[in-house]
Amino acid sequence: MSTPVAFHRQLSVSILEWSETMEGSLLALVSEIFSVLWWPEAWLAILCFFCIITYRRQRQEPIISWPLVGMLPAVLMNTHGFYDWITGRLAAAGGTIRFKGPIFYRTNVVMTCDPRNMEHILRTNFENFPKGEDFQDIFHDLFGDGLANADAESWNFQRKIAHNKIHSKDFRQFSLKNTRDIVKTQLVPLLRQWACQSSVLDIQDVFSRFTYDTACVAAFGDNPRCLSPSFPRSPASEAIAIIMDAIFYRHIVPSFMWHLFRRLQVGKETGVNHAKEVMKELLTQKVAEKKKSPGSDDLLSKYVAVSSDNIFLEHSTANFLLAARDTSASALTWFFWLLSRHPHAEAKILEELHSIIITKKKEAAAGATPSSSSPDFDFSAEDLQKMVYLHAALCETLRLYPSVPINNRSVLAEDKLPDGTVLKPGTKVFFVPYAAGRMKWAWGEDCLEFKPERWIDGEGRLKHETDGSRFAAFNGGPRTCVGKDMAFLQMKYAAAEVLLNFEVTVVEGHQVTPKASVVMSMKQGLPVMVKERLFVNNDDMATKLP
Repeated sequence: MSTPVAFHRQLSVSILEWSETMEGSLLALVSEIFSVLWWPEAWLAILCFFCIITYRRQRQEPIISWPLVGMLPAVLMNTHGFYDWITGRLAAAGGTIRFKGPIFYRTNVVMTCDPRNMEHILRTNFENFPKGEDFQDIFHDLFGDGLANADAESWNFQRKIAHNKIHSKDFRQFSLKNTRDIVKTQLVPLLRQWACQSSVLDIQDVFSRFTYDTACVAAFGDNPRCLSPSFPRSPASEAIAIIMDAIFYRHIVPSFMWHLFRRLQVGKETGVNHAKEVMKELLTQKVAEKKKSPGSDDLLSKYVAVSSDNIFLEHSTANFLLAARDTSASALTWFFWLLSRHPHAEAKILEELHSIIITKKKEAAAGATPSSSSPDFDFSAEDLQKMVYLHAALCETLRLYPSVPINNRSVLAEDKLPDGTVLKPGTKVFFVPYAAGRMKWAWGEDCLEFKPERWIDGEGRLKHETDGSRFAAFNGGPRTCVGKDMAFLQMKYAAAEVLLNFEVTVVEGHQVTPKASVVMSMKQGLPVMVKERLFVNNDDMATKLP
């Protein structure tokens, strides 16, 4: 019979042997697991497992957030049709989405098209939503430290100067004269030449050249004459296009990635450094010329009168040039495409224009104005104000195809949007005017229809948008585009002259697709045929409306 001491000794030995056996088994198991994990098939199986679980849990969500990479794959796979895709996702989410990026993308991102949220961001709590460092970094190659890229005191200072100069009576008169001259001596003759040739013309390219010429005259007092029959190259205009394309993708990929691409000059960043040098050379030259011999009416001459800082002058002029070039060209292109699909709207615009001309004829007969059949006949600023239906049609175009379809702000202090979305400091908030114009709960069941009538009240007067910020084509609140009135003046004058002189027909079968860029242009341009209208100056033109 064993003693208690012998029993305890035996028990201790048994436990020790069991421990050693279990430890050896556990080590063997761990070793086996790690040996398996060296197999690529094992990692693929684990990844597939988590992806399947993620899909099953989130398949009803507007955008699936995948392990490690978040929602980035969905964005990258839909860049070709980004604006329509994000519109559908926002509609499915009720107007607001909290974007989840890759694990290395630490910035919080919220996207919204809810007019209440846009009102809060652009007006109600404007001070809490500056452009922010990320925005300024992305756009610095294009805007520098100019008005469109500035915040706080710098923005206040530049805004006051820009408002005073651009809204001055002499500059407005100069802009109208500038637009009139280029339309009459370049745009209309060019279209008439193509009408005689019966050739296909990319009218998007034509409008881009037109707005670049008008912007250069307004900014520098010099006309580069890009809108010439030979369609000459413009290195500066091409440089702007290169930088604009790169900026769109900077919003999608993490900051460190596009900085690396720019340093290596690969991907969408290819050519950006050279494009910056081209723009810098142009602006430096123009500033030096104006300092030596300032004009009186162009914008740069007005800026030279208040500042001698070369950087300020270059950035301020660049901001005006870039904003004036692309936005109006985009709007005019979409406008003529929409008219080609809605001939009744074109007929109403022509009726309105002819009514104005007939009235001026009667006034001329009474000796009040120059005859409308003379070469001196022209639309005045007062005539442009009377073009209510044309103005409404342009607003409707911008509702459906805003020149800047997406914009963003950063968050200073913690905030809460009207729809309940909580925003932490540092969050990037993207608001999407393109999507806002397509929400049934914002614009009604006919939101996808082109209806200029929605902008006209029962008395035939222009109805200005007052319902929050559902129409943010010109931004909103304190940052409303300072050149808005000038843009409408230019677009109305150009559209009126083109419509009165030509029938514009889009080439049959051409597929129109928005380009993935910060400006809403067409990916493949807009090929058209132009044909002269023969009744523009006839006395019986009112009876020959289509």
